[in-house]
Amino acid sequence: AMALPEGSVMMNEKLVVLALKNGMLMAIHTETGETAWIAGTGDELLSDALVIPETPSNPALVVAVPKNGQVTIRHASDGKEVMRFKVKEGSYAAPVAHDDVLYIATPYSMSAYGPISKIAGAK
Repeated sequence: AMALPEGSVMMNEKLVVLALKNGMLMAIHTETGETAWIAGTGDELLSDALVIPETPSNPALVVAVPKNGQVTIRHASDGKEVMRFKVKEGSYAAPVAHDDVLYIATPYSMSAYGPISKIAGAK
């Protein structure tokens, strides 16, 4: 499947995470080129996923908002889902993280979720 937008990749240290148009997320090891993990979001993706970098107290996360509004949050290292919740359908904007808050734009609304450190399950 085609990456969104074409050729867009997100680096997480030694992984490249791609959001694919068909609703799949794929992580590839940069050193070997091998697939680290592949996971589905449940619907097509209309925007890129977000990689939230690892901090001393939290693991790196991947956040995706598919067309059906079922937000998935996964550990970037292994793709394991840590949270899923529903927002309005039809988001064309990639999620954004800033100051421990996750922002998700949907048609005619913006929502904030956090602290991300609690979502991630702080170490």
